[in-house]
Amino acid sequence: MGDGGVKSDNNQESKVSDGFWLSWRAFLLLNLLVVLIWITYIWAISKFGPSEIAERGQLGDLFGGLTALFSGLAFAGLVFTLLVQKKELELQRHEVANLVREQENANRLLEAQGDQVVAQLEFLKHQNFENNFFQMLKQFSDYTQTIALGSDKKIFGKDALEYIDHNMKAYLRSEKATTNFDGQYEEFYKTFKNDLGPYFRIMYNILKFVDRSGEANPEFYVNILRAQLNSAELSILAINSLSSYGKEKMLPLVMNYNMVKHFDDFTCEKFGADVRNKMSLFPFFADGAYVPFEER
Repeated sequence: MGDGGVKSDNNQESKVSDGFWLSWRAFLLLNLLVVLIWITYIWAISKFGPSEIAERGQLGDLFGGLTALFSGLAFAGLVFTLLVQKKELELQRHEVANLVREQENANRLLEAQGDQVVAQLEFLKHQNFENNFFQMLKQFSDYTQTIALGSDKKIFGKDALEYIDHNMKAYLRSEKATTNFDGQYEEFYKTFKNDLGPYFRIMYNILKFVDRSGEANPEFYVNILRAQLNSAELSILAINSLSSYGKEKMLPLVMNYNMVKHFDDFTCEKFGADVRNKMSLFPFFADGAYVPFEER
């Protein structure tokens, strides 16, 4: 309610209150006047009226007019009482209307504040998600740099992952991989599990975190993660997702966000039949035949 509305309400309340008290004062003055007339009447009769009882009896009949006067005053008092009650009801209705308006204004204010709080909470939730996401992404990048291979540990980081990818493909091109992909990948994984285990666990936790975040555009953040991976890492991720290590949890996320769509040097045609059959799960491997990146 604006200042003008408050002033108007205050003016109306003042007018009602002033009229109420003026009416009471008028009524009290009227009653005092009647009492004064009655006292004066009695005094005048006592002072100047006849002394004989009979004559005073006749004179007493004159009090009938005074009784009628009091009856009229009583009726006037009743009317006045009704008017006073009417004014009181008007004041009460006015106060109730003010209370209703104030409650409506309070409700609108609460709704506006509620919307503002919800928007602020959504912003804080999004900000917290991004902070956690980029911290996890940094952890993933830092771990990748710590991977070191070779007897002298001179192969590390992305180069180490390319070395692992080269060895994986060698395993998958063997005759054993033609009919036993899982067994052949198991043999390969045991060689590099100390490096690949934490690597895939961190990546899986990032994907799961984004997928369950409730963000409006989770693909945007998955794309940021995917942009950190080179062709060797995409190759390792694809095969690991098809293996017994990743098909239950990692593969659904990889498929849902099309994580491995960008690698183009997979040499799938040299893999065994069992490997190629499993690769058909990916959209870029149609009917067992590898589709080059340029043609997808």
